[in-house]
Amino acid sequence: MPADTRAAGILDQALSLRDAIGLSETVFAPDDQPAGVGGVSTAVLDGEVVLYHDATRMVHRLNTVTGSVWLLSDGVTRVGEMASELAEVFDVDESNLTPLIQESLELLATNGLLVGHEQQAQIFFELADQFASDGSRILPRPPDP
Repeated sequence: MPADTRAAGILDQALSLRDAIGLSETVFAPDDQPAGVGGVSTAVLDGEVVLYHDATRMVHRLNTVTGSVWLLSDGVTRVGEMASELAEVFDVDESNLTPLIQESLELLATNGLLVGHEQQAQIFFELADQFASDGSRILPRPPDP
């Protein structure tokens, strides 16, 4: 597959994702230097980035654009520089990447993966009540102090 066809497909995927999750606000200035939080393991597999966040025990599978933004979120690279670096890598116009970079940063921030946007780990699960033969409720674990 030619590079420009592949790049166009990647941009189309990213735009579809943006529309599906309803991102629209710009919260990162061109001079911001986003940094990923600690405790995140990163693996790059076939052009996708997979993250494991220790604090939340969550796995995040990122598309090519968002994965590239994650890799550039080193606390040194400015948001304004990301477009030029990625435009060179994907061989596309910077103006097409700027909104996708913003949306990628918003997505990373929303998931607590960027410094300053950390979230308290929220793990939700519901246990069914269990009862002993005498009808008394069995506690699956003692309550937290």
